[in-house]
Amino acid sequence: FYVPGNARALAAVYREKDPVILASVNNDSLQSFVWNNTNLKSQYLKLDANEVTALVNYRDGSTQKIEQFYGDGFMSQSSRFLTLSKEVSQVETFDAQQQQIRRLKF
Repeated sequence: FYVPGNARALAAVYREKDPVILASVNNDSLQSFVWNNTNLKSQYLKLDANEVTALVNYRDGSTQKIEQFYGDGFMSQSSRFLTLSKEVSQVETFDAQQQQIRRLKF
């Protein structure tokens, strides 16, 4: 997508698993773009408040550990979603004490 003018910030808001991208333009309007996920190679997983890490297993046998933060910058709030590749075979989520919360197989 293209944001004309002096674009300053981007944010993603999730609705029914498809993100809406919000773009602010300096001294102008807020623009929104609906991201159609049907042709993309990603999926979204909503995390609960106590899920802080995820162990992601891929179909090729590789593994990735992801930490989910509540804020990524000054006075910011992160969404509680993980963006996952369609190549993911399993996701395990854990709380702050590393106790497993749930295991999902795709």
